[in-house]
Amino acid sequence: MNKTPLGMMRTCIFCFLLLLLTAGCAQQSARFPSKSITVVVPWDAGGGTDALARSIANQAGRELGQVVNVLNRSGGAGAIGHSFGAAARPDGYTVTMITYELCTYEPLGRVELSPLNFKPVIQLNEDPAAITVHADSPWKTLKEFTEYARQHPGEVTIGNSGPGAVWHIGALKLEKLAGVRFTHVPHNGAKPAVTQLLGKHLDAVSVSPAEVLQFLELGTLRCLGVMSEHRIPELPDAPTCREAGYDLVHGTWRGLAVPPETPDEIVSILEQGFKKGYDSPDFQETARKALLGLRYRDSQQFKEFLDGELESVTELFSGSDLIIRSGSNVTMVPRFYGVLFLIFAVILAAKAMKKIPSSENEVGEISSSAFKLTLLSFVILLAYAVFMFVLGYILSTILYLAVMFYVLGERRPLAVGAYSVSIVFIVYVVFKSILDVPIPGFWG
Repeated sequence: MNKTPLGMMRTCIFCFLLLLLTAGCAQQSARFPSKSITVVVPWDAGGGTDALARSIANQAGRELGQVVNVLNRSGGAGAIGHSFGAAARPDGYTVTMITYELCTYEPLGRVELSPLNFKPVIQLNEDPAAITVHADSPWKTLKEFTEYARQHPGEVTIGNSGPGAVWHIGALKLEKLAGVRFTHVPHNGAKPAVTQLLGKHLDAVSVSPAEVLQFLELGTLRCLGVMSEHRIPELPDAPTCREAGYDLVHGTWRGLAVPPETPDEIVSILEQGFKKGYDSPDFQETARKALLGLRYRDSQQFKEFLDGELESVTELFSGSDLIIRSGSNVTMVPRFYGVLFLIFAVILAAKAMKKIPSSENEVGEISSSAFKLTLLSFVILLAYAVFMFVLGYILSTILYLAVMFYVLGERRPLAVGAYSVSIVFIVYVVFKSILDVPIPGFWG
């Protein structure tokens, strides 16, 4: 069919506009960054990681010509934020401040997440672990300390910042190298562990030098060894573990990374911008005031470093009883269990109140029934907490809901299955897709 002149003109105008739009999109994609960048911090605001992230964001933003925002996504020992960053769009606009814990999730069986889920951009920081004792202790050197532990297996107590945390792993590595056996005492952070050492409730702690520096300067505590390549400026008199005869270099670190599918040219732009931010006097001063050690590695060096860290942790926990003996496999129960309990408590209460008793005997029967139902619900909830780590979030939650519907009186198999699957599907879509809440691997 022949087109009219007016129709041909409309077609030409449409094609022309389409070409302009395509050209505009091509120009937009070629110019990076063309909008603000977000740095995801897997830890709460106010800590050392957050301070470094905000400082580097301010400085790099000037170099990149765009605002660099900081988004705190804490929870799950850093797994929530790391998962969020790994699942972000690989366009360079979401950068994650990754930390040492990223190397521990898979070896400890917590989350299917590792440095392999990221493409490194730049390393910013590195702080060694240190073995510190009370100034009144009989040990003057690390050799004396480990020799005593060898002669008295299990008697020496070492505090750390939490089961499976970086400082705990440092003590485990020393234990393995020295061929001794410590009793590891986890705490909710390094500060409580140091407090226990000051009170002489522990024999030693494995934490960073910065966390004991003020007490070392006061002469209250004594540092036996630092797990660094060289002596650190803050503690020039503290020997390294290598000087004591143990080839041990271990500590925490922080760096920036993006999803693995991010194009190399975008990674290169980010690396240059954040490197200039790293070199800025303001960033260097922020790290110094926070007593955080600076360590720069470019994207390739950082990748090689991360590969080595992951291999080291995996080797430490493979085929040994260290996880069980140290307590680093403590069950991680998500916070939403409390919410689930409240929901089902309301359901049980409503069900028990549906029938108004007509006699005292009936009151007793209903109370007994409600008590048994509540107790059974607790048992089912505990089973769910266990099976979720084995079966995964989706399957275990479907089974959990199916059992609960059956307990609450729903006996139709098709209805039980339909209700359970529908609820899980809706919740998963709402939280994962719509609200963009990351669900770690061991949840789904």
